[in-house]
Amino acid sequence: MKTHMWKYKGYKVISTWLTPSEARKREIFPITQVSGICFNNKGKILILRNKNKWFIPGGHPLPNESLLHALKREVSEEACVKLAKCALIGYFEIFFPKNPNKSEGKHFYQARYACLISQIMKMKKDPATGVLFKRKFVSPSEFLSYIKWKNAEEMLAAAVVKFKMFLKR
Repeated sequence: MKTHMWKYKGYKVISTWLTPSEARKREIFPITQVSGICFNNKGKILILRNKNKWFIPGGHPLPNESLLHALKREVSEEACVKLAKCALIGYFEIFFPKNPNKSEGKHFYQARYACLISQIMKMKKDPATGVLFKRKFVSPSEFLSYIKWKNAEEMLAAAVVKFKMFLKR
């Protein structure tokens, strides 16, 4: 469990990576976001770009929507891919005292999954934002040069382990 302090739009944020077993020891609500490290069958990871920023696909669960359903819906809408397998790899616990998004609050969690892509479709605009994201596949060794989040190393390591388990099944 590693904790990092960083700034978002000038505001202090503290994030901690929690494995699923660490998270089971506490109540982890609310979960305000779900995202996936999505692998193709060659082991490359899907990333998306909006303007100058690369990110992994995901978003906010709708009311009464399961995390897994939200993940599959968001990945389909943003990246135009279908997922064959998904496995929870952990959570980011976020303390954001001056969060401008009042609906999230000051203390919340974000779920992260490892996923195996089953189908890649033609890119379309994200229905939620109207943005046509740029899609790219990168190797795990390149991933951290695009996704520069604090705690991204722990998240990536957990995703690679799950991807290897997907291939054994």
